[in-house]
Amino acid sequence: MQKFLLLGLLLILCVSGCAPRTDTSNPSIPKATERIEEPVDSIDRIKISEEMRFAIHEARSKLPEFWEAWEKNGFGEGDYIINVHFLKKDQSEGEFLWMSVEARGEGEVTGLLEGEPTIELGIKHGDRLTVKESEIVDWMFVPEDGDHKGGYTLKALGTSAE
Repeated sequence: MQKFLLLGLLLILCVSGCAPRTDTSNPSIPKATERIEEPVDSIDRIKISEEMRFAIHEARSKLPEFWEAWEKNGFGEGDYIINVHFLKKDQSEGEFLWMSVEARGEGEVTGLLEGEPTIELGIKHGDRLTVKESEIVDWMFVPEDGDHKGGYTLKALGTSAE
């Protein structure tokens, strides 16, 4: 009886596509050429390239490193900023905008909007906003001097933080 139960479970796993990965380099981070199938929160509502989707996935996976540095000023003096996906009220359009981080707590981040939206979102440059951490698509540390850290979506766009 146990043999049939085990065989049935194995068959269900195979049919559902849970075959083991053959690439063991780092299974938690997909390759840039790999299609990311799982939903990525609100960004699924807009059309973005696979490179941008991968960049967002990578930035989100390294967000704990950013928060640790922000709490301890671990990257040094400079600006700790996040890139957030904002949606129109009707959720028909969205835009990525940078915010400087002022406070963080219970899954939310408060900061100042650093850019001017190009679509009507009901917010403007300099507004103090509180957003959900799940809406963060990228992060960056911009030092007073030296190289920045983060900026994964900028790299996907082929631009730099300068």
